[in-house]
Amino acid sequence: MNRPLKNVLNNYLMTMICLFSLFIFGLYFRDFFTASNIYKVVIQNTYLFVLSLGLTFIMACGGIDFSIGSQISLLSSIMGVLFSMRLPVAVSFAVLAVCGLLCGLLNGILVSYINIPAYVATMITQIGYKGLSYLISKGAVKTHLPRVVNMLSRKIVLGIQADIWVLLFVVLLTSFILKQTYLGKYIEAVGESWDRAERAGVNVRRVNMICFAASGFFCVIAALMLVSQQSMTAPANGNGIEIFGIIAVACAFPGTIIKSKNHRIIILNLLFSIFFVLCIKNCVRFYGRYPNLEYIILGLVTALVFSVNFILDRKNKNI
Repeated sequence: MNRPLKNVLNNYLMTMICLFSLFIFGLYFRDFFTASNIYKVVIQNTYLFVLSLGLTFIMACGGIDFSIGSQISLLSSIMGVLFSMRLPVAVSFAVLAVCGLLCGLLNGILVSYINIPAYVATMITQIGYKGLSYLISKGAVKTHLPRVVNMLSRKIVLGIQADIWVLLFVVLLTSFILKQTYLGKYIEAVGESWDRAERAGVNVRRVNMICFAASGFFCVIAALMLVSQQSMTAPANGNGIEIFGIIAVACAFPGTIIKSKNHRIIILNLLFSIFFVLCIKNCVRFYGRYPNLEYIILGLVTALVFSVNFILDRKNKNI
């Protein structure tokens, strides 16, 4: 295999698998794969795109965060309390931003300084954040939202919904940080090997803390989008969505999980991966014949992506 073709295969494997899988699905589910339905899939799930972009920082460092769904729940409950107090919107948003950062920083402290494995630490905080969300909200659903929050999913700007513009900004910001800044280079180095990065002079703990904090801040944006779409705050907001975000990021950047030579963060792969996950989830629910079939399909696709990456990585090491 010549080098340019190998580079394309290594860098855009997930994009190609997604396009091929969507083509196959399109042959069988033609009623679903229309322009209007695809547009609806995107605008109804902008929060999952943002959530996955935030999770990218953590998984690019070789970590994982099972608590992001519970963070959304907690932030939603905090929103309900803040909005019911009728504080200025700017003050409410500032408090939310601080809460999101604190959630991320707590995860970062447990992982970076107490040295608890990321999957254990974030499962602990997943339970804690979920409990706090019900404690703060007392299980209540609140529908009184500021006008600016409602407008986020309803206002049309230049022919496009406002939250799509927010998503576009978040995509560009994430891409810039990961590709054009020293922080992005440090994140990639830490993801390849914590030990080598530390020997090279990278402050691994600080980088990891920044990644968890960034993910927490992105959870704030995602929570606002979700609350705006549902027109309510509720402790049940965000239940179970972490699995879709984790699958999307893991499939987009499998090299970060298996520590392969192909450890590159390509945002295009992530966007296609999220879109693919959403199409599978919504397509199965659209037809409603086989409840929860999306989990089986996503599991099979994830296994396929990692299998191909293991094979390619093994071949690269043998060259």
